[in-house]
Order: sequence, then structure tokens, then C-alpha cells
Amino acid sequence: MAEEEKDEGQEAEGAGSKKKLIIIAGIALLVLGAGVPAAFFFMGSEPEPSLIEESIQDEIRLSSFELKPIIVNLSKNSSFLKATIVVEYDQAILESMNEKPGVKVVPVDGEVPDMLASRVHHMRDSVIAILSAKTPQDVLSASGKERLKDEIVEGLNDAAALDEGPIVAIYFLEFIVQ
Repeated sequence: MAEEEKDEGQEAEGAGSKKKLIIIAGIALLVLGAGVPAAFFFMGSEPEPSLIEESIQDEIRLSSFELKPIIVNLSKNSSFLKATIVVEYDQAILESMNEKPGVKVVPVDGEVPDMLASRVHHMRDSVIAILSAKTPQDVLSASGKERLKDEIVEGLNDAAALDEGPIVAIYFLEFIVQ
């Protein structure tokens, strides 16, 4: 008899813990169900992408020009490299360095800006020096081309001889190793 009473007590206790578990799970679902929409409401929405793009465009205005094709002998080999390069620069940097107020220093896209036009020969020389120091193995891999682009951007900014480097990137239109 005593054993039967214990079994009945344990069953009643087990049923009570199941009820508690169901109640706790229900409350948790209720909190999550109300909490997620409330979080979105109070956190607000993200700014419109067009507003972000406009603020970025105000800060950086890119334009580009093309250098004449460059052909060099590569180092330690009888290989040749022919490259046609597009130079991308920040117009805002050039305008901020303009010493003549009211004079527009930035040409139509595709033309060399006046502030860089007198340095184009120095810029081409810098690119030739960088390319001719490379081996075919240096320039044939994708990672090698990316390193080469970084080196050329740095060399072009040095050759531009301005306080702040306006060149932000280069792109290869032609890249032939033979």
C-alpha cells in the first residue's frame, strides 16, 4: 500500500513538472513572439541605400584616363609584356590642390587632368621601371597581378609629385606576356 501511494505521488509530481515545462515554453514563445517585432520597431530601419551612395559620391568622385600601351622586356627572361592601363583618380583630391580658384582642373572622363598632364612621361617611366623589374612568374598569377597593381598605383602617385596621391586604382585593359 505504501508503495502504491509513492507511485501515485510520483505520477502527480511528474504531471506537475510537465505542466510547468509547458507553461515555461509557452511564456518563452510569447516573449519571443512579441520581442522580435518590438526590437525591429525600436531599432528603426536602415538608411536608404541611395542616401549612403550620395554621401560616398560627395566624398570621392572618380574619373579615369588611359595610358598609351606599354611594352617592356621582363627581367631574367626573354619574355615581353604588353600592358594597356587605365588610371583611376579622385577628382576631389586634385580640386583641393588647385592653387587657382575658379579654374576647373578636372577634364571630361578619359582625358588626362591638367595637374597630371605634365607628369604623364614620369608616370609612364615609373610603370616601365616597375614592369621591367618583374619576371613572368611574378605577373602571371592572379595574386601577382594584384600586387603589381598596388605597386603601380604607388609608383604613379610618387611620379605625380603631388602632396596627396590622387591615383586610387589602375585597371589592365590589355595584359599580354609572350
